[in-house]
Parts: sequence; structure tokens; C-alpha cells
Amino acid sequence: MLCTYCSEKIPEKRLKRHSKTCSNTCRKKRDSLAYLAYNPKRDQNRRGATGAASEMTVCSDLLRRGYHVFRSVAPDGICDILILREDGILRVEVKTGYRNKDGSVMWPKITKQIGCHDVLAVVVLGEIHYKPELI
Repeated sequence: MLCTYCSEKIPEKRLKRHSKTCSNTCRKKRDSLAYLAYNPKRDQNRRGATGAASEMTVCSDLLRRGYHVFRSVAPDGICDILILREDGILRVEVKTGYRNKDGSVMWPKITKQIGCHDVLAVVVLGEIHYKPELI
């Protein structure tokens, strides 16, 4: 059987695991191409800029909703955005997400301390998904 990425022969050991690629390198390259096929506007070469753009997208949306919005100036802050509401302050963590083959929204694992945000905002190609939903 041949690798679906480079067309080389798949080693017997990988065939026993039902692998469709000859190596982990080919698997990662194949998966990256598949990801870009479902998320064509995602630029993987500018991850920092992509994250900042997602944060600005969320800030803009929250401002339009009437919240007072404060964005962290430190890239390693405990949350990305603070919003003031009549009933208090909410901490917002922003993640740039993507769509799976089935159309479901996915996002990277949050590596910051658990409980450091009240709301998760996932931005997928300009579309924002709040978890839990904002009222």
C-alpha cells in the first residue's frame, strides 16, 4: 500500500496499525493540507497576528453589544479581555478556532490556569462562538 501523501511504500509495522501514511511526518503534512482545505483563510505562518485579530474581532463585537471592554496588553495575561457589566466583571479568553470535516467548531486546548476565565470566545473565520452564550 502507498502513502497518501508522498506515494512511498508504507512500512509493514505501520500497515498493521492501519496507517495511511509512511511516517508521522507525512501524516502531519497530509493533515495540515486537509485542515487548510476546510479552513482556507487560516494563515498558519502568522499565528500571533491571527490571535490578535481574533481578540480584536471579539472586542469589536462586545463593544457593539454595549459592554465596556478592556484588552490585556500582555500576551501572557491570565485572560485576554475584561468586560464590565452592570452585575460585575467577566473575564474572556479568546481562541482562534477552525471547522472539522463535519463542520463542527474546534479550538486549541486552553493552556492557562483553569478557572481564569468566565467566558470562552472562539473565532472561526470572523464568526464568534461564546461559551457560555452572552446575554
